[in-house]
Amino acid sequence: MPAPAPVGVVAPSPSTAGQPLKARRLWQVSLEGVGTSSVRTADLTGDGVLDVVLGGGLQRQRGWVYAVDGATGTTLWKTRFKEELYATPALVDVTGDGVVDVFVGGRDFDFAGLDGKTGAFLWTLRQANPKADVPPRDFNGALVVGDQDGDGADDLLLSQGGSYDDSRRLPGRLFMVSGRSGGLLADATFPDGRETYSLPALVSTRPLAVIAGSGGESVSGHLWRFRFGSGSAVPEWSVPSGRLGVIASPLITRIDGEDAALITFYDAVVARLALATGKLRWSTARRGFEARASPAPGRFGGRGDTDVVATMSQGTYPIYQWKNVVVWLDGVTGEVLDEARSSIFSASSPLVVDFDGDGLDETITVSMDDFSVREAEVTSTLTVYDGARGKKVRLKLTLRGSGMATPAVDDLDGDGTLDLVVTTTGRLERYALELPGGPPPSVRWNGFRGPAFNGVDTGSRAPH
Repeated sequence: MPAPAPVGVVAPSPSTAGQPLKARRLWQVSLEGVGTSSVRTADLTGDGVLDVVLGGGLQRQRGWVYAVDGATGTTLWKTRFKEELYATPALVDVTGDGVVDVFVGGRDFDFAGLDGKTGAFLWTLRQANPKADVPPRDFNGALVVGDQDGDGADDLLLSQGGSYDDSRRLPGRLFMVSGRSGGLLADATFPDGRETYSLPALVSTRPLAVIAGSGGESVSGHLWRFRFGSGSAVPEWSVPSGRLGVIASPLITRIDGEDAALITFYDAVVARLALATGKLRWSTARRGFEARASPAPGRFGGRGDTDVVATMSQGTYPIYQWKNVVVWLDGVTGEVLDEARSSIFSASSPLVVDFDGDGLDETITVSMDDFSVREAEVTSTLTVYDGARGKKVRLKLTLRGSGMATPAVDDLDGDGTLDLVVTTTGRLERYALELPGGPPPSVRWNGFRGPAFNGVDTGSRAPH
C-alpha cells in the first residue's frame, strides 16, 4: 500500500505515485549564442500562449536578445548588441500596452530596455544618464522593485560587477533606475569593496529593501541586507561568506514560522539566516566542493513546511572534473535528508514541482559531463528526482551541449500539461512533461529566481 499523504494533501493514485514521467519534445530551434541566459516566459503576442525570452551571444564578438513563439519555436524578434548577453532578462510592462517589456544586460558594459512587442530599444542606461558614474563592468541582471518614482511604471534595481579583466577588482554596484526612462534614481556600492555577480532578492518595495551578495570565485564577500532611501542605500546587516564569495543568488522563504534568507556561498556552504536580523540559524558545508547555482525551496521530507535543495561540484575553480551532487536539506535543522550524484558540474538552479500530488516536491536539475561553457560536444543531463526519501529518478533527459542556464517549467498553452523549456549551447527546446492519469501538478519554483523572478518563495501555485 502507498504511504498516506500529508494532512490536507490529496494522495496520488497508486498508478501515478513514483511512476516515470514522460518528456515529449514539441519543438527544437537553433539560436546562435544561447545557453547561459536562463529562460523567461510571457505572452508577447496576445494569443494566450506563453512565449520565450532569453539572451545570447559570443564573447568579444556580438550578442542578442531573442523572443521566440511558445507555440511554434519561431523567432518573433531578435535585437543585436555588441557583446554577449549572459544575464537573464527581467520582464515588466512599462509602456502600458499590456505586453511585458524586456530589460537585459551583459558584457557590453550597458543595460537596455526593449519593447516587448518589437524588440526596439526603449532606452539604454548610458544614453539616459550620460554624466552618471557607471564604471565599465558587466551587468548581471535586474530586479523589478515596483514604482519608486511615482510615474506609474515599475522600476528596476540593476546588479553590476565583474568583467573580462579582473585585475582591477572594482566594487559591485546596485543602480535603481526608472523602468520607463532608464533615468538613475539611486545607487549603492557594496561596503566591503568586493565585486558582485548575483541578483538581489526582494524583501519589500516600500521601503525598498533587498538582500544581495558580494565576492566571487576566488575572493570572499558578504550577504547584505540594504534599505534604499534618499538616493542611496543603507546596510541593515551583513554576514561574511567565509573563504570565498557569493555567485549564487539568495532567496527568501518562510521556515518554521520565521521569514528566512537562504544562500549558497561559493565554497559550498548552504546557510539559513533570519531575514530580519541576519542571525545564522544553521549552515552546512561540503569540503572540496564549490557552488554557483542558487538553492531552491520545497517539501522534501523534513520536519517543517519548507526544506532546501542545492547543487555543488567537486573541485576548485576553474577545474571541475570529478562529480556534481544534489543535496536536500531539512529547512528547520540543516540536516542532510538525501543526496544524489549528478554528472560532473552544474550551474543551473534546481526547479521544484509536485507532479503527483503527494505533498512532496520533485526536483529538476541540469548537469554537464564537462565544465565547458561553449563546447557543443558537451553532454548535459536533465534529471527529475522524486520527492520521497531515496530520491528515485522519475525522468532522465540527455541534451546536446552545455546546460549552464536554468530552464523554465510552466503550462505554456493552458492545456493542463506542464511544459519544460530548456536551453543548451545554441539550442532552445520545448517538451511536454506528462504523467498519464496523474493529478494537476503544483509548481513551487518554476525557473531562475522563482515564480516572480525576485527570489521570493510564495509556496506552491497552479501553473500558468
